[in-house]
Amino acid sequence: MALNNNALTTYEIIKAKLGLVDDTEQDLIESFINNTSLTISNYCKRKFQEDTYTEKYIGYDDTELILNQYPITVLTSATISSSSVNITDVDIDAEDGILYYEGLWYGCGYTGGMSNARVKDSRNITIEYTAGYTLPKDTATYTLPIALKGVCENEVIFNYNNKDDYSSYGSTGKVSQEKLQSGSVSYEDSDTSFSYDYGMSYQTLAVLNQYKKIIM
Repeated sequence: MALNNNALTTYEIIKAKLGLVDDTEQDLIESFINNTSLTISNYCKRKFQEDTYTEKYIGYDDTELILNQYPITVLTSATISSSSVNITDVDIDAEDGILYYEGLWYGCGYTGGMSNARVKDSRNITIEYTAGYTLPKDTATYTLPIALKGVCENEVIFNYNNKDDYSSYGSTGKVSQEKLQSGSVSYEDSDTSFSYDYGMSYQTLAVLNQYKKIIM
């Protein structure tokens, strides 16, 4: 099984951390990496791998325009109602994915009523840009935050270690209590417990909340 484009770590890294001596379970581990990376992306409501986007936005007559993906690495072009914006006039908050333009991101749309006011907005702004991080599978000098890479690896290792009914935990390895999706796992004859939500530990979610996109 090959790693997906959004994979946040690599098989080689997980193999080394697990101390495996052969590749008999490479497909299984890569499936854990792919599934965990997708779950993290879905939870954070954003894509982490660097990619190029052409997107349309509604203008609200404001100086600020919040893009869907971040961090911004390249702003290629911007148009408002088919009129080009000089991108040298745009201030970029790369880390948070915000474009500031003193000329205003003007809106337009359909008008109606006695006042002829705008009653329906149109997506009259088009932005072409590149955003995201380079990933460990693509380059040794990746820009993906270490914290994101780390929580992905922790979840993959946990899933691998517990692939056989959590048999690596507790003196008997027998699960005494479990609730899927949201809750906790505890083990008979052991003080070991593991709380989780969205299929991930609360410790992982605490880290991911720092990178989660806030929907306005």
